[in-house]
Order: sequence, then structure tokens, then C-alpha cells
Amino acid sequence: MGDVIETILIGPPAILLIPSRDMADKHPEASVKGIDVSPIQPFWTPPNARFEMDDFNLRWEDHEKYDLIHGRELLGCVPDWKLFYENCFRLVLTHTRMALALMI
Repeated sequence: MGDVIETILIGPPAILLIPSRDMADKHPEASVKGIDVSPIQPFWTPPNARFEMDDFNLRWEDHEKYDLIHGRELLGCVPDWKLFYENCFRLVLTHTRMALALMI
């Protein structure tokens, strides 16, 4: 539990995290963006990571495209799964993976 997913990422990938931090450590070649509704991020973050305060339950205004969208323990946090998946599919590249880990 808590391990970063293992995946093959080609080139310097762009990763969107909802709201997880360890993916940047695991993939130092990636450009990693994390979003969360509160400023609870650690003082030290890897140089390839940046964090923004945002509510992933609203329409995402992000214009970037991502190679991987990774979310963990979102059960009970997403009131509108249809909107959540619409946001994800709008921001993924054609070969992108989404990894959502739900703890029950």
C-alpha cells in the first residue's frame, strides 16, 4: 500500500497528480503537477514537481495535456464522477493512462 504505480513513460512525460506527491520522486525525468484544495504540501519538493491549489471537483481550467493522470484514495472525495472523468479525458493525450487507486 502506498507504492507508486509502475508504468512505462516514454520521453519526458507530463504527469498530473490528484493529490499525491511521490510520483515526482519516482520519475525525476517527468514534469509533475500536483493539485489539492489545501496548501498542505511539504516545504521540500523535488525540482521536477510543482503544486497548485485547485479543486478537482470543479471544471478544470488547465490547458496542458498529460501523459499520466494519477489519483489515489478519492473514494468519498468526488461527488460528480461524470464531471471528474470528463475533466480527465479532456486533458489526456491519446496514448495517456489514468491510474486511480481507490481504497475501500
